[in-house]
Amino acid sequence: FRLFALGRSVGSAAHAVEQVMSNRLIRPRARYDGPVGI
Repeated sequence: FRLFALGRSVGSAAHAVEQVMSNRLIRPRARYDGPVGI
């Protein structure tokens, strides 16, 4: 479990640094395409 958690933390930190360096969020723009008002 520790190795898994370490890999996830390092990956998240790398993404955070990349976002700060490029001054933009790296998140997909998603739209809900399912039923509404159920």
